[in-house]
Amino acid sequence: MGSVQESMSAAVATAGVEQRRDEPAPRRFLEALADALRKRRVRYCVLHDWEGLPERLGSDLDMAVHPEDLAALGGAIQELRNLGYRLVQCLPYAPDAHYLVFFRISDGRIEAARVDVITAHWRRGIRVDSGEAMVARTRLHEGFQVPAAAVEFRYLAAKRVLKGGAPGGKGKRVARLLQELGAVEAEAAVADLFGADAPRVVEAAAGKLDQRARALQPGLLWRNAWRHPLHLVSFWWRDGVRRLRRGLRPTGLMVAVVGPDGVGKSTFIGNVVRGVAPAFRRVYRYHWRPGLLGSIRAGAKTVDPHGAGADPKWLSVLRLLWVGLDYQVARLRLRWQRARSGLVVFDRYYHDILVDPRRYRYGGPPWLARALARLAPKPDALLILHAPPEAVRARKQEVGSEELRRQLKGYLDLAEAAGGCVIDASAKPEVVAMAGISRVIDELERRTNRRCPEWAGTRGGRDHG
Repeated sequence: MGSVQESMSAAVATAGVEQRRDEPAPRRFLEALADALRKRRVRYCVLHDWEGLPERLGSDLDMAVHPEDLAALGGAIQELRNLGYRLVQCLPYAPDAHYLVFFRISDGRIEAARVDVITAHWRRGIRVDSGEAMVARTRLHEGFQVPAAAVEFRYLAAKRVLKGGAPGGKGKRVARLLQELGAVEAEAAVADLFGADAPRVVEAAAGKLDQRARALQPGLLWRNAWRHPLHLVSFWWRDGVRRLRRGLRPTGLMVAVVGPDGVGKSTFIGNVVRGVAPAFRRVYRYHWRPGLLGSIRAGAKTVDPHGAGADPKWLSVLRLLWVGLDYQVARLRLRWQRARSGLVVFDRYYHDILVDPRRYRYGGPPWLARALARLAPKPDALLILHAPPEAVRARKQEVGSEELRRQLKGYLDLAEAAGGCVIDASAKPEVVAMAGISRVIDELERRTNRRCPEWAGTRGGRDHG
């Protein structure tokens, strides 16, 4: 599931450039990881796509770890931290399975590494293998522990059948493992899982496992549910608890970016989103408000934001209450999006109306606007772009110099009142983007250290030995 990526800051700062999900893994991270695991004596194995290590890994770094070695794994993560790799996400995506995301920023380069760690192989309520069994028989390949052929065959065959088949190269890998093992040993590797269907699995593994996966799936599910009913109960109970915790403590992040016209918000947001994307499953973007209650006039056009006067007081109050209600109605949706490990980004936020009410034609009492600001969902990171008036007016001249200075001071006051982070937007776009990316990474790392001290390497634990 995880992947390791590297991108240059120039790519991050160029509009339209997306980070590839299948870029080759940077050798330095892979070698550092293998070295840290060896030093801490962690019993592990890279489950598949290991043939090209350490030069390349393909798209996934899936690791099985002995459950007794989690404390030692925390020590290995601390070794990586000492080399600049910061753990920014620890996503429990299934029972006994975690998705770890590391970031390293050095000399203007962003390196993101994503690793999938399991201490038992669960899928659809079936415990295919324990962590102890997966790492019991390993072999060394270019400094990495990889599974014995029988273990890898069992892992991939069960995974393909339980997923109902899928396109890609794993079917070819299963066929090669079958040739290496031979039919008799391959059938023995999956006999307890598939029972009477084991010969059919071995026959399909020669080249048609994905096509026959759906036909083999019911027998596998029913056999193991009958033989191990407590496994099924344990899986769904633990998975339910995991989902509840994800809802209460979302792994996504909400970021709001504010500042006057001409400060470069759109470019900044695009660059930051591309830079931090590996830490999230998906991205949700909004402009000023969530918009769940339908469209209302948000204010003047950006070409002339102050061209129209304020609405009557009664109309301003009604519209502001509508906007405030929109934010409240969106609370659950925004939490759900963050619970799905999403990055929620607002280009402008409710607080804009406190600094620039004329843009939104607000003519109501300021105290009401401030009161509703306190009720709006609080972003995890409020980024305020600031630049000298001359630099802003060189880009846009929609408002006069005096009004622009007033707005710039208003946004600085907002940063102090709302705990926002002020970013100098007068530098080169890639430098400005790096400041925003660093702020997001800092927030993610602080949260991970607090929530997952055993994974973040901030809680002491004895090494395996």
